[in-house]
Amino acid sequence: MAKRIAFFLYYGLFWLLFFLVLRLYFILNNLSFTDGISLTQILQTFTHGIIMDLSSTGYLLLIPGLAILVSFFINKRWILVFINVYTLIFLLIISFLTVSDAVLYKFWGFRLDSTPLLYLKTPKEAMASVSLGLIIGQITIALLIFSFAFFMYRKYFKRLEKFDD
Repeated sequence: MAKRIAFFLYYGLFWLLFFLVLRLYFILNNLSFTDGISLTQILQTFTHGIIMDLSSTGYLLLIPGLAILVSFFINKRWILVFINVYTLIFLLIISFLTVSDAVLYKFWGFRLDSTPLLYLKTPKEAMASVSLGLIIGQITIALLIFSFAFFMYRKYFKRLEKFDD
């Protein structure tokens, strides 16, 4: 039981650190918008953002938490495979959303919301203002963020994956 709890807590910490790195990426990618803003104000984005990060982490922990509870009754190996696939999928989605958000903020001046859904009706017009180089570059950055995060996840969670108490 103690190993399951430790795994769950470290898993939550992993997601919090991931969101912290993504916030740093967003800020560094949009430094031009920080002119006239003090370093203290920039650092406050981390203290204000931790609330959203904790909320997002909580949502992401729900399903793995339930899976860990189920691991008392079924083969633990399948639970770990499930959690690894779950992590892989959400790392990929969140990496792409963050990179898209950081780039679109430069053009729109506001964070990603439901606005891009309005352009799904006319994808040709939406893509007309974006260069192929920008798209390829952002996909590459998202894949690098994803790859690094998944590598770190696998590196540090490999030794925690023993639920045998």
